[in-house]
Amino acid sequence: MKKLALVCQRNAKLPFIFEAAKAANIELVMIYDIAENAPIQLPAAVTSTWQLPVFDHPDLALDVFAAGVKERNIGGVMTLCEEAIIWTALAAKKNQYSQY
Repeated sequence: MKKLALVCQRNAKLPFIFEAAKAANIELVMIYDIAENAPIQLPAAVTSTWQLPVFDHPDLALDVFAAGVKERNIGGVMTLCEEAIIWTALAAKKNQYSQY
């Protein structure tokens, strides 16, 4: 099963994201900034959450993410949150998810 990190997805009410992941047999790890709360009930396909200081300490968050990727078996990272696009791109680059 593939596992992807979904960064700062604040709205769990976009069911198509979670339904599509479940249909494609993809597990999602939802990454939240430390100032945010993870939902009590996780949407379909979400197997865990991870709180990182994405906005307050982005470099630290990148290092912690890179250190935990193998342990958590995360094969990619994505976001729909505009404020998290740069951090997500840096996380992908640091973990060599993008071969461009």
